[in-house]
Amino acid sequence: MTREDIIRMARIAGAHDNGHEVRFVEPRYLARFAALVAAAEREALADYANALAEAGWSAGAIADAIRARGSKFPTGASAAASGEDRHKIARAGHDSLMREIRDALRRTDPAWCAVNGVEQISDEELEELIARVEDAVEDRDGKAA
Repeated sequence: MTREDIIRMARIAGAHDNGHEVRFVEPRYLARFAALVAAAEREALADYANALAEAGWSAGAIADAIRARGSKFPTGASAAASGEDRHKIARAGHDSLMREIRDALRRTDPAWCAVNGVEQISDEELEELIARVEDAVEDRDGKAA
């Protein structure tokens, strides 16, 4: 969200703008402004999550990417376009995949599963995870070339 977006929302909410500063003269205008900003943030997050989902990201990876981005969310399908953001998204996806690998490795141990009350990993789940790791390595190697 740009400074201009914020000023535009403040004006829509009823803030007083004298050309040098924007002020809220009544609390109800501030509440309207907060609602407009929250709606804009929700829409930006939805666009961002949709763009990542269309790229095949899992829900956990999308959540990690959103957390990694901090408070700056671009809108539209180009949500993952900036270089720094791509790095953060890639890092979040990597971290998410590493957690899945860690959890899968734990689930190969019947004793650990018994103590922690979880099912042992199935061969199918393990094969799917291996394929995802191989895809991630291929993607990384392809981008590095």
